[in-house]
Amino acid sequence: MEYSDNSKQQFGLRLQKIRIQKGFKTQTELGDAYKNKFGAIRNRKDKETNSMQRTIQSWETGKSVPPCTVLTNLCELLDCDADYLLGRLDNSTHDLNFICNQTHLEEKTILSS
Repeated sequence: MEYSDNSKQQFGLRLQKIRIQKGFKTQTELGDAYKNKFGAIRNRKDKETNSMQRTIQSWETGKSVPPCTVLTNLCELLDCDADYLLGRLDNSTHDLNFICNQTHLEEKTILSS
């Protein structure tokens, strides 16, 4: 799937926003957390320590987007929905409050389902 420049920019802005909200002050911190949990994003022959940071920088500046498997891992690490990062939803998660707002149902109705 090919992404438009606008889609890449939106992805980058949302990734940066959620990264900071989740406490990763720098791209390097996110890269290190990703590497510790899932391994390297790319297998690089030069084994540069800042290659993860450069990859994340590329995403946040809208130059590229991650492949699906990496996107899934990012969502798990950042506790957010892919639809949020991809610009399809304005909420970062489908929490109970979001579901109530979208469905106009009360919490007790949703929880009893």
